[in-house]
Parts: sequence; C-alpha cells; structure tokens
Amino acid sequence: MVWQTRVLGFWFLGFKHPKPQSPITVVYSAACAACLAGQAAEAGQLLIQVMMCGGCTAEGIAADEDLRGLPPLALGGGVA
Repeated sequence: MVWQTRVLGFWFLGFKHPKPQSPITVVYSAACAACLAGQAAEAGQLLIQVMMCGGCTAEGIAADEDLRGLPPLALGGGVA
C-alpha cells in the first residue's frame, strides 16, 4: 500500500516513477556519498568491490568529481 501511495504521489506531482538501479550503481553511489561525507576508507572499500565486479575503472574514479577527495591509499594504491 505504501508503495502504491508513493507511485500515485509521483504521478500526481508530475514526476515519473523512479527506475530501479543496478546493485553496482547503488554501491558506486554509496561510495560517492561516503567520500563526500569524509569517509575515505569506507568509500575506498566500496569502490574496490565495484572495480572487482567490472563496474568502474581507476581512470573513471579519477575523473569523477564526487571522488576528487579520495586519497590514492583508499583504493590500495601507493603514496602519491
């Protein structure tokens, strides 16, 4: 019932129903949120898992503005 109310609310307000996200996208988004919250170690752990699943690359992480504060050691890299 709650789900139906939310869908109706989205429609009434003119929003489209949100599309389901892949698990990799959800974990990547959580890593970005952790990095923005100053939790570099947690962000690094999540990103390593995403990289192991083929969901992103080190180059893609380096280019992401949300992850600019992530130190290289958070991903298991060497000292820059």
